[in-house]
Amino acid sequence: MKTYSSRVRKANEDEDIFFLPRYKIEQVFTSLPQSIDWGIETPGIPSFWTHSKGKGVNIALLDSGVAYDHPDLKDAILDAKDFTNSRSGIGDQLGHGTHCAGILAARDNQHGVVGLAPKCKLIIGKVIGDNHSCNAVRLAEAIHWSVEAGAHIIAMCLGSNAHFPILQKAIEKAIERGVFVICAAGNSSSGMGSVDYPSAYESVITVGAIDRQFKFTKFSARGRAVEIVAPCDQITSTFPPNLLGKLSGPSFAMPLVAGVSVLVLSKHRIYGGKTPIRNQQDLLQHLWGMTIDAAEYTHSGFGLVNPKGLMIA
Repeated sequence: MKTYSSRVRKANEDEDIFFLPRYKIEQVFTSLPQSIDWGIETPGIPSFWTHSKGKGVNIALLDSGVAYDHPDLKDAILDAKDFTNSRSGIGDQLGHGTHCAGILAARDNQHGVVGLAPKCKLIIGKVIGDNHSCNAVRLAEAIHWSVEAGAHIIAMCLGSNAHFPILQKAIEKAIERGVFVICAAGNSSSGMGSVDYPSAYESVITVGAIDRQFKFTKFSARGRAVEIVAPCDQITSTFPPNLLGKLSGPSFAMPLVAGVSVLVLSKHRIYGGKTPIRNQQDLLQHLWGMTIDAAEYTHSGFGLVNPKGLMIA
């Protein structure tokens, strides 16, 4: 496994020990003129939209649910299911899932924000309960459901320091079915080799987080297990029930990398590519081929997404 930590502990499969990384709600807006967030604009993602906006790719987001009537998201949602028995159903009481969904897929509709892949489809699995937690049984069930629901990519931001065979098997089965799995590295510790599960599993693509100064955020997990990094600081995206919010936290880097993966897969389906994307390792190689390999990141992967690399991937 990719983890280098000795902090792995034992726990029951139905014990709620998976949590979202810490995040901060900086500001909430009732409305804004349509805009593209700095986390998407800075690496030049909009220049790739002439090639693809994610059409034909379905991405499953396993998180705290979604504001399903949000004007920037309602046309993006292909399927949704609540695994938490919440009184609010798929509705997002925490804001985290809605924010990640907007980073991925907010529609280009002349108001609000535009997501990284504004023509992809979202499959929403609410696995983080309104009590902010999740267990391995629920998460494994949601992964299996996502595959059957037609997901091409499964994206997760949650983490734990406990390994569960039921979760590892669910991820491996999804990958065997040709589904790509991308996870936030987590922030339960910021030391080297501190990557949480499920990111610690060898087959998962692991995303670390940087701030506006392009430095690792204080709470981002790091180490050689982190394979790529993206911005996470003061990201503006969708927020419940029909608002916009500026949030900061390590988990918001993951949907940026997942969104890039959506664009690349969509482009390959439409135009083809120099090399195929047949499996998880192929996708990882494509992501590595699109990054700036700066000294700051050499101990933790291949660096930050480089938009010029997107054109030839």
